[in-house]
Amino acid sequence: MGFPIRCGHRARFAGSAGTGEIVVGPTTAERIRSQFVLENLGERSFKNVSQPIRVFRVIPPGVYEKIV
Repeated sequence: MGFPIRCGHRARFAGSAGTGEIVVGPTTAERIRSQFVLENLGERSFKNVSQPIRVFRVIPPGVYEKIV
């Protein structure tokens, strides 16, 4: 599953999200994937992080039906 995501990394995820978006890393994505639709945004590089991290956008309930 990769390496643990530190607190500072979560702040960088939030900074990479657009207005009104929720972006999570692979560990959180695995934990919530049965409750939410997730869009795989691919790997992204973050400041002070040695390797790229795969990130996912959480699609809020009700939105997925509108875009399908």
